[in-house]
Amino acid sequence: MKKQQWVSGILEVIVGLVIGLVVTGPGSMGAVTTAKAADDAVVSFNCWADKSNFEFVIPFSKLDLPLTYGELFDQAVVVSGFGKAGMLQENFKVANYVPTHIWEPVQGVQMLKPFMNDTSPAITDADVSNMLVDNQVLNVTQFDRDMKETPTYDANATAIKIDYNLPMREPNMALQLTYQMANGSNLPASVTDISDNPTSDTKTTATKTIKGFEGEVYQDTPHYLIPQISGYTANVNTVTFTQKGTDATKAKPVTITYTKNSVATPSELKPVKTLFKVYGKRGFYRYQHVNFKKAERLHHYVKKPRTYAPVFDVVGTATSKAGNPRYLLRDGSYITAKAAFVNKLYWQGEQTTLYVTSPRGTNLYQGLPLTNKVRHLKQGRSVQVVQMVRKGHLTRYQLADGTYITGNKQLVSPTKPEAVAKVKAKANINLYRDVNLQRRIKRIAKGQTVAVKGWDYAFGGITGMTSRKRYKVAGGYITASKALIKVMK
Repeated sequence: MKKQQWVSGILEVIVGLVIGLVVTGPGSMGAVTTAKAADDAVVSFNCWADKSNFEFVIPFSKLDLPLTYGELFDQAVVVSGFGKAGMLQENFKVANYVPTHIWEPVQGVQMLKPFMNDTSPAITDADVSNMLVDNQVLNVTQFDRDMKETPTYDANATAIKIDYNLPMREPNMALQLTYQMANGSNLPASVTDISDNPTSDTKTTATKTIKGFEGEVYQDTPHYLIPQISGYTANVNTVTFTQKGTDATKAKPVTITYTKNSVATPSELKPVKTLFKVYGKRGFYRYQHVNFKKAERLHHYVKKPRTYAPVFDVVGTATSKAGNPRYLLRDGSYITAKAAFVNKLYWQGEQTTLYVTSPRGTNLYQGLPLTNKVRHLKQGRSVQVVQMVRKGHLTRYQLADGTYITGNKQLVSPTKPEAVAKVKAKANINLYRDVNLQRRIKRIAKGQTVAVKGWDYAFGGITGMTSRKRYKVAGGYITASKALIKVMK
C-alpha cells in the first residue's frame, strides 16, 4: 500500500467523502456501475497513479459533455455538494508541495480553504502532514497542462469510461534556500517560522531545504515559500532547480534577499486625472511591477464573455523599459494596456440604438445619477438613444422620453445580438435548473424543439474557470453547444 500512501491523508478525507472514492489493487479497473437505461448512465472516471487507480463514479445526467479533465474534476465535486471548483486539483498540488517541503502543512490547509464549502469535511494540519510519499510526487506542470485537455469517450455508451494517468515522478534533487534582509536586520516571523531552524537564536538569516527536479521552476504565486514582507521586495519570486557541479542530487543554493522599497514615484508613471475602469478581453496576467516578469505574476485571468469579464480600476498609466503600455491599478499592481487584451468599460461614442445583453437585464432611470429607477429592461430589449452624457470616462445615454440607461459594456451593446427563438436537439440533451448544468430536471429527446428565452454563461463569476454559453428556456437551461443543438430559423 505504500504507493497509495500519498492519498492516505487529505485526498482520502476529502475525495473519499465527496464522490465515493474507490482505491483498488494494482491493475484493477475498480467497480463500474452498469446503467439500466439512458437516463441512468454513469461516467466511470479512473485516475491512475502508477498501477493503482482511484475511481470517480458520476451520473452522466449531472455532466455537461464534452468537457476537459479539469472541468470533469470540478463538476464531480460541485455536483456532490462537498466542495467548489478547483478543489480536487488543489488537493493533488497540496499532496505534491507539502512532502517536498515547499509548503508547510498549515499552508496546505490555507490553500484548500477557498475551495471548500460548509459541508466539506474538516481538514487539519495533521491530515496534511500524513501525506507521506514513497518517493513519488505530482508533476504539477504536466498536470496543469493535462487539465486543459479533452478526454476521449464513447458518448453513446450506457457506462462511459474515462481514464487519466496522474503524472507522477520522483524528486531527484535537494535545494537549500537562505533568507536574509539586505540591511542586515532581523527576519520577521513569517519567514523564520517556515524555515528549517525556526527556533534558532540567529534571526538575521534562516535556511530551508526543499526537494524538486532538475530544471523545475517553482513560481511562488501564493507567497508560501517566499513570504511577502510589508515595505520590502524579495529579489526573486521563483526558484529553479539547477544542478550544482557534478553532484546530480544537489541544486545550486538560492539566496532570497529582501530590499526596502523606494517611496519615490517611478519616473515613467503618469497618474490619470480621473479614475476609469477597463475590462479584460483575453486571458492575461496581473503583475507586481511595470516591467513584466514571470516571477512577479500575481494572478491569471482566463478569457471570459464580456458580461463576466474581470474589471479593473485604473489610476495611472506607464511604459515598460521595452516600450509596452501598462495600466497602474488601484492596488499598486500592473496589467497590460494593449487594446487586444483590455478595453474601456463604458461605450464612448454616440449611439442610436442600444441592446440589453446582460442575462439579468438592466434598468432605465429618471435623471442623473442613475438612482431613481423607472422600469426594468429584460435581456434582448432595445432602446433608441437621442444623446450621450459623459462624466469623465463614464457614459450615460438619454432616451427620447427623458430617461437614462447606462453605457456599461457588460450590460448593453450597440451591436444587435444573434436572435435565437428556438433550437432543435441534435442528440439527447438535458434540461437543468441552473446555468452551470448541475441540477438536472429532465431529458430532452433528440429532434425535440425548444423555445429559447435568453442566454447566459456557466461559472460566470469564477475568474479561473472558462465560461460556456447556455440557453435559457422554460424551466431552466440547456447547452448551447452547436454539436448538440441546432438553431432554428
